[in-house]
Amino acid sequence: MAETHDLGRFYLTTMRYFEARGMPLVETGWSRETDGDYRTGRCLVFRIPFSTFGIVLGWWGPPGDEEETLKAAIGYRDLGAEFSANLMAQETEQGVLPPGPQEGAGALHP
Repeated sequence: MAETHDLGRFYLTTMRYFEARGMPLVETGWSRETDGDYRTGRCLVFRIPFSTFGIVLGWWGPPGDEEETLKAAIGYRDLGAEFSANLMAQETEQGVLPPGPQEGAGALHP
């Protein structure tokens, strides 16, 4: 999203839709800062009729934790150690990962 213009907790910015056809003239949305205070904001987007241009009016929530905000911005999910181990085993079987030192030529303990 474009740079915001802040006035206290309120902000104003602009955006562009990929296509105007079928898009509402007013809709709710959200924003997330990925630097600075790491706030999440709720907003209303007003699309200019017959155009892809929109004006965003919103309000910021309280400052957040940097790590949690960045994880949320990229859609991070902690899948756990079991998933990682299963994925690594599958990739090794499929030849994506090289065999470990206990497998194949040059193993320390044949």
